[in-house]
Amino acid sequence: MRKLAWLLLLAMLLPLAATAPAASADRITIEYFFPSTEMPAEDVDIMKPALEEALDVNLLWNNVPTDYQTQLNVRLAGGTPPDIFDVQRHDIPAYIKQDLLLDLTPYLDQMPHVQAEYTEEDLQRGFYDGKMYAFARRPYLTYASFHMRLDWLDNLGLEIPKTIDEFAAVMHAFTYDDPDGNGKQDTYGWTGIGNDLAAFTAFYGAFGTAVPGRFLIRDNELVYSTIDERAKEAVLYIKALVDDGIMDPEIIANAGEIHIQKAFRGEVGGVYQNYWLFEKPQYAAQIEELSPESNWKLIDALEGPYGPGFTSLYDPMSSPGLVSVHKDVELDPAKLEKILALFDYLTDPETGSRLTMFGLEGEHYEVADDGSIIALPKMDELVYSFNYQLSGRDDLPYCIAKFPYTIDSINYTINMPVLEVYNSLVTIPESVTYSDIKRYSEEETIKFIYGERPIEEWDAFVETLLTTYNLQTYIDSAAAQLQEAGFLK
Repeated sequence: MRKLAWLLLLAMLLPLAATAPAASADRITIEYFFPSTEMPAEDVDIMKPALEEALDVNLLWNNVPTDYQTQLNVRLAGGTPPDIFDVQRHDIPAYIKQDLLLDLTPYLDQMPHVQAEYTEEDLQRGFYDGKMYAFARRPYLTYASFHMRLDWLDNLGLEIPKTIDEFAAVMHAFTYDDPDGNGKQDTYGWTGIGNDLAAFTAFYGAFGTAVPGRFLIRDNELVYSTIDERAKEAVLYIKALVDDGIMDPEIIANAGEIHIQKAFRGEVGGVYQNYWLFEKPQYAAQIEELSPESNWKLIDALEGPYGPGFTSLYDPMSSPGLVSVHKDVELDPAKLEKILALFDYLTDPETGSRLTMFGLEGEHYEVADDGSIIALPKMDELVYSFNYQLSGRDDLPYCIAKFPYTIDSINYTINMPVLEVYNSLVTIPESVTYSDIKRYSEEETIKFIYGERPIEEWDAFVETLLTTYNLQTYIDSAAAQLQEAGFLK
């Protein structure tokens, strides 16, 4: 009650994130409430008027640049709910209990393009407890990220490493054998982003496991990556690389694009980063300016003690976003019909989906004789287009059309093996404070890697997580949820 009272008070104090512009009186208005800083001025937004004309509606795209969750809760508690709004999966159970979300399952037959373009897996991403409470944006490709400087390999007469031992040897050479030929020991083998230990993803992957905090299924058994025995082996391997001095000494602190700038400046020979940060024109120009001799290429996953590994993680049930419809919309059948038509239109590959991916034909793109999309320069202006892709997009044709110069990396990406994780299907129990689990897991793992805690204390680390931090409750709940969803037998 205190929380509700506070929200109601805040509703009176906080203005709405946006005010609806003048709308056609004979049209139904649909409000979408969502977190975003990327919305254009009305006079340059080409998508909103096109959608309004096609569907005979008024659209209020009410973007919230900051503190979205608080403002959404204010709207929901204050009796002024938006028609459709972004939700986090972990909030869905509470919203269902409060009768705030419309069950969309009975209305799927009214959306033929959604049924045609969504796979069963795509639809299931928006389900909870057997009912569809959200439209899940269809997922992006899992972009390849494991890069190495081939010109440094050539300079040293080395081959692309295939195994964890070969990789360690190459990284040692990149650090100590003057790969750039400047006569100085001023290079390191490896760098990446420290947050969530992402820089070490491929090393964990070489042992067939994931960086801390991921749920895996191995031999029909649920595995929590933080305490996986294979994670202990991966930590020992990473520690050996650190002890050898081949790591960027600032790797844990790296954030933003610092690690990429180090790569561009020729300070490291290997980096973990999505390929597009090497190939987009603005980044390619930086490479040309700072290290024109460099030849950065994607390399395959390393083979470890359990066979070929992985360089990327993939959650088969994850989504770039979930969009729900407020339960009260059902009281207005005419508005509900328009909302269903909106989602269906945005999923139609010939109309709404094409508009929100590529813009206007003749202005932002052309259609080739074979039906493929050819991007025109003005397509780059549509940086806000994601906000209109309520059902997501078919990412492969989008990437091919918009970034044709990355076609080799795209093909590499779609063929690389990925390690499946299942976190998106798991709702954290109320008795579990996940932020504490995450903090302790990462802090102690870093201590093991840097020799600040002896590996002999691994079992004590695991036991503390399971008991003091209530991890066992989290794992047991996850197992039950994944079994109910059909992923565990």
